[in-house]
Amino acid sequence: MERLHRPFFPIIYVRGYAMTRGEIVETTSTPFMGFEAGSTKMRQAQDGSIVKFVFESPLVRLMKDYDYRDVYESGAERRDRLSPRCIVIHRYYDPADPAFGDGKAPSIADAARSWADASSNCATASAAAMPKRARTSASTWWPIRWAG
Repeated sequence: MERLHRPFFPIIYVRGYAMTRGEIVETTSTPFMGFEAGSTKMRQAQDGSIVKFVFESPLVRLMKDYDYRDVYESGAERRDRLSPRCIVIHRYYDPADPAFGDGKAPSIADAARSWADASSNCATASAAAMPKRARTSASTWWPIRWAG
């Protein structure tokens, strides 16, 4: 396993707000929850024409330029022995999709708790890649602790 050295640390993407049932189902239906979306159109030129420019999403650029990888393997999310260059998509909307859960959208407090659990799990799973002096506890690596 690759050792954990600055500036490469696991990254957790958290999807923004999806309001309607349709938006939630659309969001949970994609592995990267929209973070892979980029753009191919720049603003209009002075003559009114659209200028084509391929803007890759930050997720794609992390993978191409810095060798980050997602945590999906064989159709499931890996939760053990994560690489320091991993990208975790925090899928807190999954329970709100009737296909994956009870169809009830999480409260802000529940979403925050699930994010705290996900970040703690990510810290634990990537701790094996940390230098020994930094491995005293997950809290030495993750400064944010859920107090709720």
